[in-house]
Amino acid sequence: MRDPGPAALGRLVANMQRGESHLIVERFGADEPAGDWYVQVRLREDGVYQLEYRDGVPAGHYRTLTLSPAKVVDALVGWSRGQTEWRSGFDWTGIGDRASGGGRVTGGS
Repeated sequence: MRDPGPAALGRLVANMQRGESHLIVERFGADEPAGDWYVQVRLREDGVYQLEYRDGVPAGHYRTLTLSPAKVVDALVGWSRGQTEWRSGFDWTGIGDRASGGGRVTGGS
């Protein structure tokens, strides 16, 4: 899907299934910097959203956990718009090259 807005991202998050679903948002364009830049979310079996973003390089890969689908949507929308304020609502853990499911759950709905 190209250029999903807040409503589309909200529907995608609302339709996620526990343990099975993940959603990746990437920005494309000639003016985008080189490297891997994305935000992704997975709804785990325990109902916790595992949210990650990567800023170009493995050392710029971060993870958090949350119970709030609204906070997930806000993060996806903020990231897709190139904003950074959405990051302050979470406790982030740098994960570099490792991708295990650890972290601390933050914020309810």
